Amino acid sequence: MRDEKDPGTLELPLAKKRGRPSTTASGKPMPGALRAKLYRMRKDYVTRDQMTVSALTDRIRWAMTRGMKGVAEMYLEELANRIAAMPADPPSDD
Repeated sequence: MRDEKDPGTLELPLAKKRGRPSTTASGKPMPGALRAKLYRMRKDYVTRDQMTVSALTDRIRWAMTRGMKGVAEMYLEELANRIAAMPADPPSDD
């Protein structure tokens, strides 16, 4: 606690709140389903650099079926960069 009349005392930082995290907009606790969904998203998060080519194509298909043009373009750009970086096929001996 801080004494208002004593200029030498500082406001001490309080310990972090315990319990379920609250939403920033309403201040009410998050529903369990939303909290679990956000946890799974954080746990399973993979950057584009770590994705395989098949995972990129799956994400492109997923974004296109939901009409998410910007997301699909982002994954298409990553896929195009990977294809451009691949070495060309060597000539065959036929």
